Parts: sequence; C-alpha cells; structure tokens
Amino acid sequence: MHGPESLAASSLLSPETITQLVQQSKTVYTSHADVKNDYQKWLKGRKLQNRYPLGKGITLKAPFDIPFKKSPSPQALSSGFRQPLRPAVDQSVGTFVGYLTLGPRLRVNRSGRSDMWLANLVDEEGSAQRLVLKIAQESSQSFPQRYLERNADLSNAKIGHPIDLVAPEFFIYERLQHLQGWLLPYSYGIHKIKMLNDEDVYVFITEFIEGRNLHPAPVPPALTNYFEKGIK
Repeated sequence: MHGPESLAASSLLSPETITQLVQQSKTVYTSHADVKNDYQKWLKGRKLQNRYPLGKGITLKAPFDIPFKKSPSPQALSSGFRQPLRPAVDQSVGTFVGYLTLGPRLRVNRSGRSDMWLANLVDEEGSAQRLVLKIAQESSQSFPQRYLERNADLSNAKIGHPIDLVAPEFFIYERLQHLQGWLLPYSYGIHKIKMLNDEDVYVFITEFIEGRNLHPAPVPPALTNYFEKGIK
C-alpha cells in the first residue's frame, strides 16, 4: 500500500498554542466565499486521503520529539494505593527523536473524525518504543454542505477543527499529571504534522500499556456522571 510516508514537518505544540488553536476553531463564517474556499480545500484533502489512506506499516517520516517522563510523581509513589504502571517504554531516555510507523488501528471515533493507532517510534539506530496515537485530520470530517447554498444562514456556521478532537483529552491529562505513570498512561503531548499535501494533522501521543482492551465495555453510571460533570 502506498501512503503519506513523508511529511514536510512536525512539531510538539505547547499548551498555550493548543489553547489558541481551540479559540480560533470557534470562528464562524462571515461570507459564502469563505465557505466555498474551505470546501475546495476540504475536497482536495478528502480526495488525497482516499487515494493515500493511513494504514498499518505506513511510516510518518518526520522527526518526532517525544519528551519521555522518567518516573511517576512522588504523590503516586507514596500513596500506597497501588503499584505504578509498568511502563511500555524506557522512561529513562529523556527526549526521544524518531520516526513513527503505524501498527494496527485500535479504534475509530464513532463520527469517523479521528483514529487511534498503535505505533512504533524508531530512531536512527533501530531502537523502538511502542506508543498510542490519536490522529485527527480535517479531511476525515464531514463538510456541512448546507452552508454552500446561496441563502444559507451563516450566523452559526463553522466546520469543526481537528484540534477539537484531541485537545479536551490532552487538557485532562495535563490536569491529572500527578496520576500519570500510576493510574493513567503518560501523555506525550499533541504534535502537529504538515503532510506533503499541505494538510495539518494533529496527533495526540500517549504511552502504550499492555492489557485487556476495555472498549466498548459498559461504563458504570457513577463514572458516566463524573465524566459528564467534567474535571473541576
């Protein structure tokens, strides 16, 4: 299978940059010309995505800087509640630079707007680290074509930005850093990659933990209520 095996660039986004992107994603259209321009851009990206889909074995050939974290927080280690998770990567290596090769797809978002993959981060010497990627790209989203109509109401018209698919989970991990490596996998941030077709793709990277897949296991009502209320 041929695919987007080369990238123009990749970068690790700061929390401040992610916040700015989320704010910008809330901008609504002000003219039908803007809608048509975005539609043509989306259509081009969708055609290229259909022609060169992501798949197992495809290598994203841009250097990814992964800021590995060396150990669970002192709070986690001293709690005595349970032993820290056994890391699936060597947390002592510090920043790890390498290329990502996709493994099996773990899950597809119900809306089809994002995919979750198992991947290997391989450096120039062939050393590999297993990670989980949540990949969000604009061309995977559906375009609300009703906005293309000449008399369409644009007062609330906007297209979802791919950053919206990964930012909420990233900020939850940020709030729960003291639980990473203990009750949660480590978070390695959101990386923005520029595909050679000029599409921006956002990749949220976390540690991979061996174990039984709990999806789509039923969620207890108490936990569902907790998620609905959010993390205060």
